[in-house]
Formats: sequence, C-alpha cells, structure tokens
Amino acid sequence: MSEQIESVSENKVGEVAVVRKPRIHVSREVFITAWEQSKSSKEVAQKLNMNIQSVLQRVSKMRKEDGIPLKKMEWQARTKKSVNVQADLALLAKIRGTTVESLV
Repeated sequence: MSEQIESVSENKVGEVAVVRKPRIHVSREVFITAWEQSKSSKEVAQKLNMNIQSVLQRVSKMRKEDGIPLKKMEWQARTKKSVNVQADLALLAKIRGTTVESLV
C-alpha cells in the first residue's frame, strides 16, 4: 500500500495554521484493491493515507468515466459533531473586536 507521510507543508493565514499533506500517487491497482477489500470509504482513505474527499472523487470518476463497476459501500450516516456555540461566539467577538452580547 502507500507509505505513511511524515512531513507536511505549513502555511499561516493570520493565526490559523493550514496544514496540507503532500500529494501521493496511488496506482489504480492499489486503489481498486483497497476499495474492494474495505468496508467504508473512510477505511480506504485511512489505508491509503488519502483525504476522504479524494477517495470519493476518484471512485466516482472510475465508475462514471471509466466504467469500472466498483462495489457500493454501505451508506453510513455522518455523526453530528457537538458544537460549542459560546466558544464560537467568543472567537467571533474577539476577531471583530466586540462583545458576545453585541453579536446576539
């Protein structure tokens, strides 16, 4: 399969760090094998050290444009992330230089 990537490039946007993994090449053979042997697209992404969106885009292209009948994964509902509204409002107030009360 693919090697684990140890280095990442880092760009700064304000105080927020944007970290991206370098692109890696995964052959069609490796990708198809991982897809057919996995239970979810998330598992494929983890096995191949790929972004989940890249996996989904690639499988879609292979099905539609290339005519490869890759198996359909069982649909899995996304788990809703807990949201800390107060923390988000505090961050927004800090960025805007105002108070939380003035935002609501």
